Amino acid sequence: MDPIEYDAIENYLRSQSYPLGSNKNAKRVLRKKSSKYSIKSDQLVKLSGSTFLLIVKANQVPDILEEIHDKAGHQCSRYSNRIASERYYWPKMYSDIYTYVKNCVACQKNQPSLKAPTMPLQPLPVITKVWFRVGMDLTGPLIESQGYLYILTFIDHFTKWIETRPLKSKNAKDVATGIFSIYCRQGAPVQIISDNGTEFTNNISKTLQEIHGCKLIFSAPYHPQTNGLVESTHKAMKGSLIRSMTDKREDWSYYLEQVTYSINIRPRETTQYSAFELVHGCRKPRLPIEAESLSFLYPDVNFGNTSDENDDNNDLDDLVQAMKRDQQESFSHAGENLINSKKRMKRQYDKKVNPITTQFAVDNDVLIENMCRKKSKGGKLQDKWIGPYPIKEVSRSTVQVCKDKALIRVKKAKAKLWRSTPNYDNTSPSKSIGKVPENASYRSRRMTRPHP
Repeated sequence: MDPIEYDAIENYLRSQSYPLGSNKNAKRVLRKKSSKYSIKSDQLVKLSGSTFLLIVKANQVPDILEEIHDKAGHQCSRYSNRIASERYYWPKMYSDIYTYVKNCVACQKNQPSLKAPTMPLQPLPVITKVWFRVGMDLTGPLIESQGYLYILTFIDHFTKWIETRPLKSKNAKDVATGIFSIYCRQGAPVQIISDNGTEFTNNISKTLQEIHGCKLIFSAPYHPQTNGLVESTHKAMKGSLIRSMTDKREDWSYYLEQVTYSINIRPRETTQYSAFELVHGCRKPRLPIEAESLSFLYPDVNFGNTSDENDDNNDLDDLVQAMKRDQQESFSHAGENLINSKKRMKRQYDKKVNPITTQFAVDNDVLIENMCRKKSKGGKLQDKWIGPYPIKEVSRSTVQVCKDKALIRVKKAKAKLWRSTPNYDNTSPSKSIGKVPENASYRSRRMTRPHP
């Protein structure tokens, strides 16, 4: 309440006196207002039902708001209002509480992130070439096994063929050595998609890719979905390792090749082929059990000299041509299946889309989701949102912000506008604090306002 109005009502209730210079109309208004208040224990109060509410002056509002929200566990505006409405009263109290909670720094940084997708799925275009575009990522640290703590993974976006290497650390030298080892087995891809980890953005890694003519494509920070194929592969790999190791978790490095092979020979739902078949020309893998139970499929080879060299060359040419035809046919079918699978996935994904209505603009301050809290020790007690950081550029689905003097690009779904704490005015708290949106409503007992 405005201090001048507060003093006028209090003086009238105590001594039936009016402010100096009051005319007849002003006195009538003061009497009408004062009828709603009384003095209890030397304090100005207002009767609400059977409860007396303490009248709060404008200069006392910030302390009350801090008491009912900050020191009460940072409850949402609905509960903060309930605490206040049972004890205090000042004009536009509900509006002040709502805006205070909405602009609370701690609450802004710890609100849960949006679960529903905010934009339609934008799948990468299908490329029906083996080892053309691959995803690259590290998982770990894991339980130490023979000195190894991390797993380096490559996955081909078309065939879904994976290559893995255990690493003892994720420093630049070890990661580059692991990458080079994979290149020596499969050759260097044309495009590599990875996150912005320093193990991939350092000079050694960049030089290695330049030597082999690879184009590095970095996903947007705080948006692992861009490299989601590797993320899902890591999830499947860890599950297979856990099931294979039974009790000895420190033996995972012994089982890594076996698990990698098992994933490569598994038919993929997206292509309807196993990665092994597509990479090795439609040849199905021969499993140990086939040595006895399916031996009839592999007749003994006669190494005797039964034909001349020309016949052997003709047979080899025919075999190569037949393998090429089979591979081209399988690539065509796998490509069609992959395209149809992506279309189905997009339809299902887009049904859940809850579009972002926030209008981001250059020079706005934003908070970005703290992805590090999920990986760091004790991260669950860190802020869910970090910042604020100024926006330097806005695109269709991302914003570029300045963080620690560096420019980073963040998906709009992982950013939200920063609301600065309002300045309080001793003479007019409600004007400085703000107004409640038109669609919001409060009741002293039954509140219907949503969480801000």
